[in-house]
Amino acid sequence: SGNKPSVKVFQPLTEGYFFVIIPLKYPYERCFMSPKGRYSLKETSSLKTGPLRSSLKVAPKRFAILMDFENLEKNIDQTKLRDFSWLFNPILEQGKISCAYVFIPDHYGSNPPVRTLSNIYRFFCIFCPKKSGILKDADSVDSRMDELGRFLVEHSDITDLVIVSGDADFQGLIEFARWQQKRVKVVSAHEAISGR
Repeated sequence: SGNKPSVKVFQPLTEGYFFVIIPLKYPYERCFMSPKGRYSLKETSSLKTGPLRSSLKVAPKRFAILMDFENLEKNIDQTKLRDFSWLFNPILEQGKISCAYVFIPDHYGSNPPVRTLSNIYRFFCIFCPKKSGILKDADSVDSRMDELGRFLVEHSDITDLVIVSGDADFQGLIEFARWQQKRVKVVSAHEAISGR
């Protein structure tokens, strides 16, 4: 009497069992049916009609920022160090900033742009004293940035790593982050000047 609802049978999941969709009370009820006709309800969901993509939410990106302040200061116009919107606005359009660190020499604590980064933009300041050497003192900023960057990539929930530096080469850190399926953006002094 009347039209019977159609039953869709899909490929076997394991030997002797099939995945079927039976139109019952809810739009879709998922069952496993044996060859003898018995089934057990495994999962019930009331899916809305329309494309599946419309019901999925994409998680926001979570950024970590590492800034080599001394190198950046040497290579860009000083007006760029008064307002850091050129850095933050493009990031905030894509997601949220989980953590931000500025690496500075030990005598930069009273530098006005550093205070701006710390007090207004909530950067954590990491002081990097020079390493004493035989011929000359070596800068420790690059090695500290590399260490902290690797730690954040491996032990935090960030999705993106932003490295802001004037001239340093962080190829090892970049490759490590990509192996851990993290996206990496290196912001050079040229990009800071051009506003890209």
